[in-house]
Amino acid sequence: MSTIRVRTRPHPRPLRRLRTFVVLLIAVGVMGGNGPAEPQEIDAVKAARVKAAYLYNFINLPFNFVKWPAPAFASDVSPMVIGIVGEDPLAEILDQTVEGKKIEGRKIVVRRFGILPERSDDPQLLAAVKEMRRCHLLFVGGPRPVDLRRACEAVRNAPVLTVSDVERFAETGGMIELALDRGRIIPRINRRVAEAASLRLSAKLLRLAQLVETPP
Repeated sequence: MSTIRVRTRPHPRPLRRLRTFVVLLIAVGVMGGNGPAEPQEIDAVKAARVKAAYLYNFINLPFNFVKWPAPAFASDVSPMVIGIVGEDPLAEILDQTVEGKKIEGRKIVVRRFGILPERSDDPQLLAAVKEMRRCHLLFVGGPRPVDLRRACEAVRNAPVLTVSDVERFAETGGMIELALDRGRIIPRINRRVAEAASLRLSAKLLRLAQLVETPP
């Protein structure tokens, strides 16, 4: 695992934001359901809520975890767009997480792309690719390799933060993998892929993550 050392003296405000982020993740992680449930169901709900909290905070501009280039937004009031590929229960929880929220005056829009067509010349896929490149964050759920491959190919070098909870996503073209490690969700980050898309990941975020190195 690679490490990054930051020697600059931390500014109090970023530290407060980092603590807020961690507290939010802990709070979301311990939330239960509305009634009795099987342990497996509770664990799945908790995990989905923590992942949704991660996605929300990745796009939360005041936290400065991720910085998008100016051309990624058509105007100062353009919405922040989250796309979801695959059939994933996270979509519903993410809707609840971002409902009614704005980020520096920008609405948050969640778009579902479902399961992607396997044929590369399918008109439905071509239309989806165009829309995916307009997202700011693209979450790829489900175990279908074709969805992972198509989604990463669709937004390659575009300023779209790609995130998934599929194992080894960070090694196979994705930017951030939400990995489960001894009951905790740890971001695994491929910084090289993010930088190729003109996305800047802050030192604060990198300190929370495992860094994955892949050949150029």
